[in-house]
Amino acid sequence: MSHALTAEGRELGLLIANRGESALRIQASAAQFPLPDAAVRFKPLSIYTQSEVDAAHVLAVPPEQRLLLPGIGPRAYLDDEAIISLAKKNGAWGIAPGYGFLSESVHFAKAVESAGLVWVGPPSDQLALFGDKVSARQLARQCGVPILPGTQGEEASLADVEAFARSVGQRDKIIIKALSGGGGRGMQVVDLATVGVEGARGAYQSCQREAQTAFSDGRVYAERYLEQARHIEVQIVGDGSGNVTHLWERECSLQRRHQKLVEIAPSPTLDEAAAKSVISSALKMAKEGRYKNLGTFEFLYLPTTHEHFFMEANPRIQVEHTITEQITGVDLVAVQLQIALGKMLPEIDSSMSILDRSKQRPRLTSIQIRINSEEFLPDGRVVATGGQLKTFMPPTGPGVRVDTAATAAGYKADPAFDSLLAKVIVTAPSYQSAVNLAQRSLAGFSLTGIETNKAFLAALISHPSVVDNTNVHTRFVEEKFNELHDNSETFKSSPSSPSPSASDTTKQEKQSSLSAPPGQEALEMPMAGIIADLPVKEGDVVEEGQEVAIVESMKMEHVVRAHSPGRITRLVSQKGSSVQSGEPLFFFEPQEDSASTSQSKDAEEEESFDELRDDLKAVLERKKLLQDQARASFVKRRKEAGFLTARENLDLLVDEGSFIEYGDFALAAQRSRMSEERLLSNTSGDGVVIGWATVNRLNFSHSAAPSPARCAIVIYDYLVLAGTQGHFHHLKLDRIFKSVLDNPAPLILYAEGGGGRPGDMDLSNIKVAGMDTPSFALMATIRSRGYPSVGLANGYTFAGNAALLGTCDIVVATEGGKRDAEKRVHTSTGMGGPAMIEGGGLGVFKPEEVGPLRTHTENGGYDVIVPTEVEGASMAKMLIGYFQGPLAKYEYTNEPKRLRTIMPRSRVRAYDVRRIIEVIADDDSFVELGAGWGKSVVTGLMRLQGQPVGILASSVLSPLGGAIDASSALKAIRLIRLLDRTQSMHLVVLCDSPGFMVGPTHEREGGLRIFAEFFEAMARFGEEGGRVFAVTIRKAYGLGAQAMLGGSTLYNFVSASWPTAEFAGMGIEGAVRLAMRKELASIEDEKEREASFRGMVDMMYERGKAENVASLGEIDTVIDPGETRDFLCRGLSTARGRVPKWKRDSEGHLHGPKL
Repeated sequence: MSHALTAEGRELGLLIANRGESALRIQASAAQFPLPDAAVRFKPLSIYTQSEVDAAHVLAVPPEQRLLLPGIGPRAYLDDEAIISLAKKNGAWGIAPGYGFLSESVHFAKAVESAGLVWVGPPSDQLALFGDKVSARQLARQCGVPILPGTQGEEASLADVEAFARSVGQRDKIIIKALSGGGGRGMQVVDLATVGVEGARGAYQSCQREAQTAFSDGRVYAERYLEQARHIEVQIVGDGSGNVTHLWERECSLQRRHQKLVEIAPSPTLDEAAAKSVISSALKMAKEGRYKNLGTFEFLYLPTTHEHFFMEANPRIQVEHTITEQITGVDLVAVQLQIALGKMLPEIDSSMSILDRSKQRPRLTSIQIRINSEEFLPDGRVVATGGQLKTFMPPTGPGVRVDTAATAAGYKADPAFDSLLAKVIVTAPSYQSAVNLAQRSLAGFSLTGIETNKAFLAALISHPSVVDNTNVHTRFVEEKFNELHDNSETFKSSPSSPSPSASDTTKQEKQSSLSAPPGQEALEMPMAGIIADLPVKEGDVVEEGQEVAIVESMKMEHVVRAHSPGRITRLVSQKGSSVQSGEPLFFFEPQEDSASTSQSKDAEEEESFDELRDDLKAVLERKKLLQDQARASFVKRRKEAGFLTARENLDLLVDEGSFIEYGDFALAAQRSRMSEERLLSNTSGDGVVIGWATVNRLNFSHSAAPSPARCAIVIYDYLVLAGTQGHFHHLKLDRIFKSVLDNPAPLILYAEGGGGRPGDMDLSNIKVAGMDTPSFALMATIRSRGYPSVGLANGYTFAGNAALLGTCDIVVATEGGKRDAEKRVHTSTGMGGPAMIEGGGLGVFKPEEVGPLRTHTENGGYDVIVPTEVEGASMAKMLIGYFQGPLAKYEYTNEPKRLRTIMPRSRVRAYDVRRIIEVIADDDSFVELGAGWGKSVVTGLMRLQGQPVGILASSVLSPLGGAIDASSALKAIRLIRLLDRTQSMHLVVLCDSPGFMVGPTHEREGGLRIFAEFFEAMARFGEEGGRVFAVTIRKAYGLGAQAMLGGSTLYNFVSASWPTAEFAGMGIEGAVRLAMRKELASIEDEKEREASFRGMVDMMYERGKAENVASLGEIDTVIDPGETRDFLCRGLSTARGRVPKWKRDSEGHLHGPKL
């Protein structure tokens, strides 16, 4: 055929930026020109790679129109610069992208337009508008077209997606989608009921990677996933002037993991009214956007409610355009070319009647079935297959069309490219007849040598729900997968299927492939792929282990090595060739091993272990910025205040060499206001050090994993922006807190810092209040699950930092910096810092005035006070140790018999109960909690023979003489709930209480409910396996003593008393005065009345003595005070042991859903 200029018009070079079936389809329409209203001829220019010299789309054009790409594999078709260069060198008029590859690349379309070439498709500005799913959704909203709720803005961050997931409800699903491209790539459904918000993280990262690989654009967004929906798409045609029309709709509900398998036109689901409504929405958007060329507008449709929701637009021709062509008689590719030539819709309509086609609903139904070279595995995964066709006889007959690049037997399917092998398109008068024809066509398609999904498709198109078009939706294939997979075996073995099977044929082909000549061997390919490099040639001598080829497979480069020495006699494959697993790369004559073999080791092995590659050097240099030596000026100010650095605190706290750090490369979200150099020097780590370590490892003989000494670590770094909480800082907190919830363990948190950070300007367009951060809820969840935490307040701890501190089970506070520090800072803690207080109009205060040590000591905010961070580290380790379990070794050097004389002889003389505790406890094992408040009780932790226990004791040194007021009850409750929540230890009680405080003053403190909560806390403690070991050492009066003893004198594991103990329902003197008021009033003589009163009191004391109460069974026994320690130790050995909650949950006994 002559391509010279003719009288009828010009000849235009048309570079087809695609391959295979897509390229062939464009060539077919281009060959129809000139048309009556388009007097031009097209000269198709076909591009190809080295491995495709005999591909159908290449052989379909003359040799001078075949253009070799410089690259290999799919990446060659994404090389926009090379493609445009080829087009210009060969005098092309325009570029037709087809579908896939660069068809929706805004960058490529702009480059084509800038090069003076015609882009056969929607112009670049429309690709940007309609190809970007977020901007398309915004256009839909502007046009009043319904859309599903989703993330806002141009690109969704992980935080945005997680926030959206939390907003839709835990029982719903969301779908994460790539902003660009289509074909189901970069798309994943997240079932929040199954995986929770946490599951969105992995899906987000997976979609990002896939989108980046497929479309060179890793941006994603999320929207609510609609269950039981049908997938409807409308074919739109526009000329860019505002003229738009439609060519009806297609239904694509039968899909696998968002990749379409079967398409139907028109939809058998929509009635005329529903179709009109959906098409109207598409036309609104296309008209508003002045759409030009072909495009598809996709919707989700709910048959039950007849609602539809815009999903996305595809500004290109679709794979399934074929069925629209079949029902309308319009050549869509020819329409594309005419619009690219500048024709308006009325002009095109004169020859193709395109406008008339939209007025009358089609009377035919067409179905397209995609046959892919892939294998369905029983678990639902799909694996791309390759190989060579043994037989290829597509179906024929009326109403049957097959679009394919596999023109005959011998075709090689390359798994590196799209797996689409053939499209079977059937057209019939009705949906039912079309289904029947589809079934017949699949059965008559003889296809062997390559594993395909043909049998699975036959099972799908024969399923009763598909035949009747009932209960079909976008997840139908996933839901029915096992049934369909089982049924597909029937179609594989049916009489109409060719024999032998495809897989058997493939094996036979491999066995009959090229064989090595006699006396020679073949080096077979270990995998399928494309030969990216072939550094050897015929005649070369190769050694064992020598690199002989690089094969690109699954986006990775793999080294092929010689398995034995020899001389290459023949190269079977060339660079750029597509190869299958088991195919020979070359033949060689074996040779004896030579001395040079040892010298042929890979260069990587010969490198010195001490030699650092550039990438490793960069990482190590970056890590240096985290060390104190890199921040000398900041460290100097820190030392002047008398404080240690975060890294110094870390070294004091954790076992040497045990720390694994998370997020050390994080920087503040201030790239818009700081240079990278400044960010690195000022914000490395973003103000917090987090990770895992062991603490107190030497206390345990256990050395295997998991370590009982493991502990999560959070240490705020005041050197970085005053330890304030920024965006990535919070992501780090979320990471470690979630890690604790998934990997239960104790947590130590150093909370010093100034709270929320307003200066993270990178997020100003997508964040407002930042209240969607889960950090505080996650920390609270750690506490609620009973995983123990110890917090340290040091220096200034305000706002968000203080909130985390207060969530800790035990709070340690330092007095401040070292006393001799040049600019010593005192510790101060507040739920708001000075700036927040002043901003709220509440006054102007210095930081140290906000919440000084005395304030939080007296209100119970601090549990333990230590001089500096050095003692703070020791105390934190000691406290966390109680929750790690018993110690195998302990020391006890006290004399237990000292307890026989420790109590004053006078029953009203005060004494310090702490001396009794210290005699009972192991040496140096007692730590008092909350010494500055609730002074009628002493609470704390101690050890008995290495076993950790809680201690609750009455303190008669208090101003109330041991009577329990509201604050003392709250203090006791806090200890009991800690032990109950963590399930880590039992409780020892030393009771000397005259009861609860009463009277109007104390009623105003809320004792009515607080005292009741004291009883409830004790009851719950017992219900959850905690045991109370009660020892009454002197007074046990009324409800207060009952609460102390566990709820009653016998509602505990053991109830003993010392001989000095006395029991009564209330204070004895008061009880006598109340009970004997009339009798005493009748005695007129004052001395006689007093003597009578004393006699009654003495009698009550005698009755309330420990021996008498024990004899009546109200307590268990009376013991020798000198045997108290031994008595308690024997009791602990007989009570049911307690396994800390974090250890039990570590063994798989998790309660509640994972976050």
